[in-house]
Amino acid sequence: MNTKKLAFALALVASAGLANAQTFSGSGFAIRDLSANSSTISVSGGPVSIPGIEVTIFALTHTWFGDLTCYLTAPNGDVINLFVRPPTGNRPNGTYIFSDSASAPVSRADLSGGTFLPVGGTFAGTFGGDDSNGIWRLNIDDLAGGDVGSIQGWQLTIIPAPGAAAVMGLGGLIIGRRRRA
Repeated sequence: MNTKKLAFALALVASAGLANAQTFSGSGFAIRDLSANSSTISVSGGPVSIPGIEVTIFALTHTWFGDLTCYLTAPNGDVINLFVRPPTGNRPNGTYIFSDSASAPVSRADLSGGTFLPVGGTFAGTFGGDDSNGIWRLNIDDLAGGDVGSIQGWQLTIIPAPGAAAVMGLGGLIIGRRRRA
């Protein structure tokens, strides 16, 4: 098979899930000192078996990042830690995306945001196969005194498995391969 055709087929399969992703938005909130702070999203019409998830936290700011713990709770009560008291006292100021496709969790240098692995495992391992419908809760808890912050909002994206059409398209490219004489 031509390398360009293979690359196209693989890109088609990889992007098929994102094309049909469902996105749900939650409100922003103040991160109060020495408090549990949260927002909920009600998911309706989502898949009854979660194939993939991404969580985006918009405009996270706080005067001492190392005070914070952030976790996501699914409708069935399963919980995953997104970050736990990052090893820095500096001020985060950015958008943070948590995805199983990221290469590393939040670290000391990640103050302006980016894409990160959850520190508590993977979304697939924690929520894979669960029903996505119901109330999801994002918590950002401030565990030490003297500092405050906020987020502008957050988003839960449910990413379906690649559809049959994408997989069949890949099969067609492979089967349609011809040898030249």
